[in-house]
Amino acid sequence: MDAIFGPQFEPNIFVYLDDIIITSKTFEEHILLLEEVHKRLEDANLTINLTKCKFFRKSLKYLGFIVEGNGLRADPDKVKDMINYPNPKTTTEIKRFQGMCSWYRRFIPHFSSLCAPLNNLIKNKDKGQKIIWTSEAQEAFLKIKNALVSAPILNSPNFSRPFIVQCDASDIGLGALLLQEIDGIEKIVAYASKTLSKAEKNYSVTEREALAVIFAVEKFRPFIEGTRFTIPTDHNSLTWLFRLKEPTGRLARWIARLSQFDFDLRHIKGKLNVVPDALSRIPTPDEIAVLDLNFDNLDKWYTNLRNKILKYPDKYVGWKITDGKIYKHLSSRLALNCNISEWKLVIPRKHRIQIIREYHDEPTASHFGFFKTFRRVSEEFYWPKMRPDILKYVRACKVCGSQKSPNQGPYGLMGQEKKVVFPWQMISVDLMGPFPRSKKGNSYLLAITDWLTKYVVLHPLRQATAAPIVRFIEDEIFLVYGVPQIIICDNGTQFAGKTMKALAKNYQVQKLWFTARYHPQANPVERTNRTIGKAIRSYIKENHRDWDINIAKIGYAIRTAVHEVTGHSPVFLNFGRKVPISGQFYGKVSAESADEIQTRGENETETAYSELVRLFATFKKE
Repeated sequence: MDAIFGPQFEPNIFVYLDDIIITSKTFEEHILLLEEVHKRLEDANLTINLTKCKFFRKSLKYLGFIVEGNGLRADPDKVKDMINYPNPKTTTEIKRFQGMCSWYRRFIPHFSSLCAPLNNLIKNKDKGQKIIWTSEAQEAFLKIKNALVSAPILNSPNFSRPFIVQCDASDIGLGALLLQEIDGIEKIVAYASKTLSKAEKNYSVTEREALAVIFAVEKFRPFIEGTRFTIPTDHNSLTWLFRLKEPTGRLARWIARLSQFDFDLRHIKGKLNVVPDALSRIPTPDEIAVLDLNFDNLDKWYTNLRNKILKYPDKYVGWKITDGKIYKHLSSRLALNCNISEWKLVIPRKHRIQIIREYHDEPTASHFGFFKTFRRVSEEFYWPKMRPDILKYVRACKVCGSQKSPNQGPYGLMGQEKKVVFPWQMISVDLMGPFPRSKKGNSYLLAITDWLTKYVVLHPLRQATAAPIVRFIEDEIFLVYGVPQIIICDNGTQFAGKTMKALAKNYQVQKLWFTARYHPQANPVERTNRTIGKAIRSYIKENHRDWDINIAKIGYAIRTAVHEVTGHSPVFLNFGRKVPISGQFYGKVSAESADEIQTRGENETETAYSELVRLFATFKKE
């Protein structure tokens, strides 16, 4: 059939196996094409079954689709059978359902993303194995069915008009859309989608956006090859890809693959990139997440423990019941009296993952490692095997796996470490950036760290000039935490210039210590910069211009996390207390009454200063 009806008949005669479809603009042209088809079949000794033929139609069912003059749409009779498809029970049934729906995936935007919960059910499972049907899978199952019912009409391409390729990337998949502008209205020609592989999910936002462009243009190659088309995108960093002077590795290969196409890359606002962005854009909440634990319908272990405490109080001396909740007494062993209660709320099984998620995933926790997450949770809560539960969660965190780099012990030291005995006696100052210019106009981040307590202050800047840096150090550091004896910084003009030296002289800073050139390791704030950079990357979902949205929360996370060297949080070493993230914290005093706290703190006021000095002496640099 391909030999009989070759490329010379396109776009009027198309053949699929033994099916022939003939299209024309006029009736007379159609008659001539029918005669030519009949003659060629007759010469090849092939016959036509007239009972299966349909002539002179404005619309036609063909290969499961409805072909019309304006475009292509799904066959309602075929879709009807899929709508009534029952819930799959095995991996084979899931694959069968996905195979049927994939035939119409060109009508469904972000089909791969919709199928992601179904794909998760069959990962690493044998053929025909039974699966556990989840609520996420049921929701995806219904969304796919609804998408088939409301499948739009795809317009026929007009090769005399330019094409528009829209694309977008999410955390789980890629989406693409081929359009043409007809009479001032953008008409959809085709959809395409793809699920990201395990390796591709670890790409940065910029790389995923570039991957979406490559996927889109190669998917729509039959339409756009040899033409000049436009790619509108809502991602500023994507335009940067094509301006790299010396690209290497993966980015260089991607640029080479894209170089064979003739297109214009045009930036548009995200709110105008509606269709490809609709399912992939996930808004980041600005609110602080507050735990709302419901202690109804508790598990048997929690209920039995509560009954035993009430029945045998003598056997459970370190336990108590308040408002129906269980508290366990765990000594904090802190050198100072503070507002960290020694009565920890015991958590039932159903809330444990929620608590770990809040104390690890939120910007105020910044995806820190096991040690800091465990200490943060254990300040307020307790449950059996809490350590392995947190360790398992942190090790399985995909954000941590993609953003953190392996730790390496320090190399041999030259000389002695610097010695200080008081907080803010020596501080380290450094600039991070330049970052993409944020929506607030910031491009740099000033990081200031106290050498002894590891307390961090972060401040976004519009420009990396001496004036705003010196003004912030004077107003927010010197006049709040005190003037240091030593300031460590690099040889940047912002710090080595006369403005910074004048500030040090006016406040009688004894030493302005500049690190050796090309040796940033000498500045201890560099290690903090690594933590800050990881935290910033962990919360950028779509747009690099949002890098400074969570800076204040990231600073809180670092200051309130227990440091492995000191054994305490920087906040505690500076203020001698816990700095709560929610006003509900003070309602928990009912677990440990104010009288008990006052009794525990009697006669400690006089020795508070000496205890603090003794505490610093236990971990100061020798």
